[in-house]
Amino acid sequence: MLFSSQALIILTVCAVATSIVSAIMGMAGGIMLLVIIASLTETIYIVPLYSSVQLISNTTRLLLFFKHIHWNIVRLYGLGLIPGSLCGIYLVQMLPKDMIKLLMGIFILLVTFAPRSKTEIRTGIGIFFGVGIIGGLLSVLLGTPGPTLAPFFVRNDVIKEELIATKAVCQSLSHMLNILLYGFIGVNILVHWKILAVLGAAVILGTFIGKKILTKLPDRHFLIIFKALLTIISVRIIVIQVMKIW
Repeated sequence: MLFSSQALIILTVCAVATSIVSAIMGMAGGIMLLVIIASLTETIYIVPLYSSVQLISNTTRLLLFFKHIHWNIVRLYGLGLIPGSLCGIYLVQMLPKDMIKLLMGIFILLVTFAPRSKTEIRTGIGIFFGVGIIGGLLSVLLGTPGPTLAPFFVRNDVIKEELIATKAVCQSLSHMLNILLYGFIGVNILVHWKILAVLGAAVILGTFIGKKILTKLPDRHFLIIFKALLTIISVRIIVIQVMKIW
């Protein structure tokens, strides 16, 4: 069993809350769920478990916003995703597991405090092939590319609904590849289908709630709490892993 009953309850509540955030903003909620999972389970299970839950969440979101998907971006991202993901799974097998979890903690801290770009990306959509390569690498190795790739989706020719729908499709492709590649190296997360079913129901509920309040973006107080929680959990992960390595 991946979690104790108490940990599963905590994670289920967090899955609902973070899915609401993701449905509203198209981002942010996933990185919080990742850091919570990372604090509760072994390193090798973090990415496949996170990807399984997020696949359900993103699939629900892309179905709700299906008509807004920007398919040209999806195709280019998907082509780049394959070589990037293969490089990522190679590194997963080469690096010490404590080092991977330490890198996750550091990465989450970096993306939490990195400035968010809200300006138009003045490049052709061909750039999404390279974005897919980077996204695949970071997704397999660290769970998610996080907000590091978000600026490429923020374009004046992509409206908010298109942003949410298109990112949901791209992320779904990433998560499917993650589950498949981790399965190839012996981590079959699907045997824990009961846990996945509970968490899946939680993210679906959160997605529907988020869609209902799509126009009500989180205020400044939410962002402060969001960053504070991520910082506390990330620092805890970093300290624990540094102590293990030393």
